[in-house]
Amino acid sequence: MACADSAANSPTPEQLQSALADLAVKAPLTSRHAPQRAVLDPDCRSWPYHSPEQPHAARPTTDTTILVVGSTADPVTPYAATRQLTAELGNASLLTRGGDGNTAYGRSTCIRTAVDTFLTQGTLPAPGKGCPSD
Repeated sequence: MACADSAANSPTPEQLQSALADLAVKAPLTSRHAPQRAVLDPDCRSWPYHSPEQPHAARPTTDTTILVVGSTADPVTPYAATRQLTAELGNASLLTRGGDGNTAYGRSTCIRTAVDTFLTQGTLPAPGKGCPSD
């Protein structure tokens, strides 16, 4: 999915090695979880398809409120991007998990309960709800 998100040029091997070294210093959570994947996976050199579309704001076509879930220290999906998406959607509610690691659903009973309730009953969590990691 990420490989079709932009038309950016792929980095050189030297740029990747430099980024990996810089990552270990500046983003210890990312480098602790999967450093090579964090730097090498997004380069998309082997991805044979290139999207002609440029990144753009999300434009929902529903009046139903969208539930967006994010983690405060996700090394793959920065929380700032999660907040930006919520704002761009306009009709969205943000559910936040405090903690590191990519994705929130499998890392918090509170998140699972809130998401499951939304999906099965249509009930949104309280605005601004935060959940701890398990």
